[in-house]
Amino acid sequence: MQVPQNIIDSIIAEEGSKDYVYLDELGNPTAGVGHKLVGAELDQYQEGDKLRPGDLTEWFEADAAKAYEAALKQVKMLGYGTDDEKFIERLTHTNFQLGENWWDKSVNPNALEKTWDALKNKDFDTAAKEAIDSNWYIQESGKDINRAELFADSIKGLQAPTVLPPIEPKPDRRIASAGTDLSGVFLYPDAAAMRTSTFVTPQPFPERKPK
Repeated sequence: MQVPQNIIDSIIAEEGSKDYVYLDELGNPTAGVGHKLVGAELDQYQEGDKLRPGDLTEWFEADAAKAYEAALKQVKMLGYGTDDEKFIERLTHTNFQLGENWWDKSVNPNALEKTWDALKNKDFDTAAKEAIDSNWYIQESGKDINRAELFADSIKGLQAPTVLPPIEPKPDRRIASAGTDLSGVFLYPDAAAMRTSTFVTPQPFPERKPK
């Protein structure tokens, strides 16, 4: 999936890029643009190892596409449109940093479940407050960029849908009581005449006699 360039640029700007393996704040072996090493990657690299050519780009492109695709699915799950680019960008960042299950308590014990529930209910003030009142926010505290705070700000920028008051049906006062001539309410001027006209049964053609 093609990720918008502005999202690519903002992820790199916030995550930074390193061409060697280091341990993140949780002790996870990490390299490139915030890429957490998993599976066979842990066998290939140890802390301090330089990345082989191509690995950084390959990992980042895959991680960014996965995070962006998850963001588009999440806005649909929440019942939002896909035209709020700022919110989708922050969702992509959240997926990139916390994983695409950041909201799902069934598979993620650290999920921001209250934030997600408030987003589903279009309660944006509560959703933003829950994002701030989280371990994620504490983890981000002291950094140049607090991504939990940026996510909360993007939520505050959302707008609840406008609910219009119900339209009360009005009686059609053209309709009179039974027995009244209603020919005047026909949409077409000739309708009344058609209603009262005599129907003429077509006559068969006379039989032709052979010559």
